[in-house]
Amino acid sequence: MLTLSPKQRAAHLIPLHPIPSHPISHPHGIRKATLIHAFTVVLATSHVLYQQPTRPPVFAYLPTNTRPAFTTTVTLHHVTPLPPCISLSHALPYLHNHQLLVRLDPDFASCESLPADAACPNAKRYKVTDHMHALPAGLWGTTVSFTAEMTDMDDGVLWIVKAPLGLVSTTTWKLQRTETLGEERVAGLRGLEERGEWSLVEDVEIRANRMLAGTVQAKCEENWRGSHGKLVAHLLDGLAKSQIHSGG
Repeated sequence: MLTLSPKQRAAHLIPLHPIPSHPISHPHGIRKATLIHAFTVVLATSHVLYQQPTRPPVFAYLPTNTRPAFTTTVTLHHVTPLPPCISLSHALPYLHNHQLLVRLDPDFASCESLPADAACPNAKRYKVTDHMHALPAGLWGTTVSFTAEMTDMDDGVLWIVKAPLGLVSTTTWKLQRTETLGEERVAGLRGLEERGEWSLVEDVEIRANRMLAGTVQAKCEENWRGSHGKLVAHLLDGLAKSQIHSGG
């Protein structure tokens, strides 16, 4: 839209023929004082009429953590071959033991059950609180509470975490045959003689703002071996107890 300066607008609005100085009526029937007053009002308000509206960028209406420029997605993949003595039927109930799984986290503080969500009737919901000393000061407190939605699967568990600041983490822990994973995915984790038929495969997707995603990624990378190791210890301990009870 064409924008005129005040001087240009005045030039267009003021008539070319002179206005008489005596108090008689203007040829068009408008007195001089009335005409000058009208021009003054128009000039005083024309900047409002002609000014282009200033609109904030589209992303300004979105929460900071959900703006595309500030949000990122991180994926992680971890594999732990299970001992040869661990079978699928023995290991699967442990992956369906949600209270056990949340306590594998070394930063675990507490856990309580939440009412089911009608939108996800097969998922069990929990309020989990973790110690978060590793996070930058001021980002969260020394502890953080989040919602964990856990759904049992035929080969493992689906685990969705919804935390403050828009963080969403989707994790699967699955039992897969070691031979189907490929040598490059399990090399160096255990000796060949220690690799059983089944492996624990963890896949994680973290979606959050860039600073928070990097911090959570570092936390996962630091803790996954310990969490997997604790699960393996539970599996071996449970197998030993079952053999004692069966007299094996």
